[in-house]
Amino acid sequence: MPNEIGIISAVNQRESNKYGVKIKDEWYGGYGVCPVKKGDTASIEYKLNGKYRNIIKIEREKETEATPNMRDNVVDDIHLQVCLKAAAQILTGTKVPASEVAQYSRELLKELWG
Repeated sequence: MPNEIGIISAVNQRESNKYGVKIKDEWYGGYGVCPVKKGDTASIEYKLNGKYRNIIKIEREKETEATPNMRDNVVDDIHLQVCLKAAAQILTGTKVPASEVAQYSRELLKELWG
């Protein structure tokens, strides 16, 4: 049986004890109370019935902790620029070499944003 894993972009709970969930551009239908909510990552096992995708089993995926490889490089660059600017302002007027400004910026970045 086909299986789909993705982020739930919409949920439609009907009064008739039916529900629908949308992953990407496809809707899947099930019976009972919907066990997931919008924004959850879910795994759906379904059966094709003509143009309909009937849910056999739906499970919410376990949330994982953010890992360094899931970081946003643009945000990291902005954080680094903020730290460089702060370090430059703090150390203006001193005779601190550029290498120490860079080191101070890295320490500030690590302290503020990990």
